[in-house]
Amino acid sequence: MPERQADSNFKPAIGDANSTSPRVSASPRPRFSPSPALPVSPSLFSRWRNAFFGTLLVLAGLAAALVSVLARQTNDSRLTTAGALLSLIFAGLILVFIVPPLARSARLEMAGLDLPIEVTTGGAIFIAIVSIVGLAAWNTGNNLLFLVFALLCSTLFVGWVAARTSLRDLVVSARFPDHIFAGEPAPVIVTLRNTKRFMPSFSVLVEARGPTSSRGGRKRRLKLKQHHKRVLAYFTYVPHGAAAEQRVEQLFPERGYVFINGFELTTRFPFGFVRRRRRLKTRNVDIVVYPKPEPIG
Repeated sequence: MPERQADSNFKPAIGDANSTSPRVSASPRPRFSPSPALPVSPSLFSRWRNAFFGTLLVLAGLAAALVSVLARQTNDSRLTTAGALLSLIFAGLILVFIVPPLARSARLEMAGLDLPIEVTTGGAIFIAIVSIVGLAAWNTGNNLLFLVFALLCSTLFVGWVAARTSLRDLVVSARFPDHIFAGEPAPVIVTLRNTKRFMPSFSVLVEARGPTSSRGGRKRRLKLKQHHKRVLAYFTYVPHGAAAEQRVEQLFPERGYVFINGFELTTRFPFGFVRRRRRLKTRNVDIVVYPKPEPIG
């Protein structure tokens, strides 16, 4: 009886005759919490300064390497050693001061593109190992290294196919309560249905996705991805032709409207080398978050 009473507070499901502001659902058949604060962009002077010093370090390293090569041709061992040491020093400075900002910028640009796949840290290490083994096999011509290289490449291929299969033919629905108050946990029922005939789905993270309002200018709105996501539930295993359901609690810190226009499914299955995403669209739904009730007197 208590469970039935709790479920009666939820809005009716989509497709019901008495549906008013229903359950949010999406299917392939046609990390809300506020988005994290954007990093403050450096000033124009700082960017020009970093670019100048980076270019200077690269040119100095190239000059030292050129001096070392020329000294070696003239059989000047001291100048060759000095040039090689300077090249190593400049390479270390570039590795410490130039590479990390470039890596951060590249990561932000890749995140802005919002690609359906994202390479994890373990995946980057694995790809580096595959590249090293491939170069070693190419240089040495060793058949054993070629065999290991083929095995590593087949591992990447199997991971790609397994992740894609795990996210296929999934139907998501989320049922929110009628009344949601700011700062109070709201129970949400999330259902993930696997409509595949034979293959199950593993390690699926379900996130709700919706647009966010922006007060910036038109250029800022065009440049940034005006979407935010809220983690709803994580399903470790969903059998084929079956559905899994979770009752989770979501916290909305502020009052107002929360817009939902789709879901995003994410998985790292099977090896965790890549994070694969798939988006499911749904009709636009507005969730009203009421002010937090305060005691009177």
